[in-house]
Amino acid sequence: MKAKSELRGLTLYLALALCFVFGGLIGIAGYYGGIPIDIRRWMRLGLCILFLAALLILRRRTPAWETALGFLAVSFGIYVSGLLGGLLLDCFSISGEDARGFAVDKINETLPIIISILAAVLLSKHNLRELYIKRGRLGWSLLGGLAVGVLLFAYFLSQGGWQVFQDGNWKLLMPTIGWVTVFSMVNGFMEELWFRGVFLSRFEWLFGRRWAFWMTSLLFGLLHAFGSFTGTLGSALLTFFTLLLGIAFGYIVQKTGSIWGAVLGHFFADFFMMLGYFATMG
Repeated sequence: MKAKSELRGLTLYLALALCFVFGGLIGIAGYYGGIPIDIRRWMRLGLCILFLAALLILRRRTPAWETALGFLAVSFGIYVSGLLGGLLLDCFSISGEDARGFAVDKINETLPIIISILAAVLLSKHNLRELYIKRGRLGWSLLGGLAVGVLLFAYFLSQGGWQVFQDGNWKLLMPTIGWVTVFSMVNGFMEELWFRGVFLSRFEWLFGRRWAFWMTSLLFGLLHAFGSFTGTLGSALLTFFTLLLGIAFGYIVQKTGSIWGAVLGHFFADFFMMLGYFATMG
């Protein structure tokens, strides 16, 4: 009996490690600029093949099968997004350097991922409740996201963001506000659908709520380090900051059973970050 218990414990830790590694590989293949883009394309394709093979090997509708399906959906969405490149920017002859270009390019990037995730859930005969989209205490969820937004706004002001609201600066930034809003909405929804909708829900089925909470929070923080363009210190600060946000978002989702508060909080995080970015650029 003791040997069986130890084997189950070892299997659990092995499964945790594999899921953490695979989740990290998805993020690295998608966003780590330190690896040449051609190699990352092959990494994305390889992950799609790996998770598809897992679906064929694992027993259907088991927690491990569901987790592999979630990984496949995200990986495939990222792969298609890479194939499209800057399609929308090229179609409409838009520069990728201004707020409009950022927003349009983000739509181009996120739509394949969102569609892939939703399609995988529906084609597997599940419903959107299992991604926390259609269940839970919506009011409390949104209140939690709003509370995160208030804290982020206070932090934004403490870091010099109050200068944005001075007359001259505000007038210069007004043309960018709408595009920053679009960017923040689509990116917030995509990342929460990815981390809380897919990873958190699948990890809960596989490992339980506590392990799922900490795994998704850690992955959320670590994978954002790859997106930093401010050097080592900036990368470390971004990792720590997004780790805290991941903890907050995971808490909101698990306590309310709804993803929308996390989406709202994520929107505020992206909005103030992008607003500060374009304020310094101006």
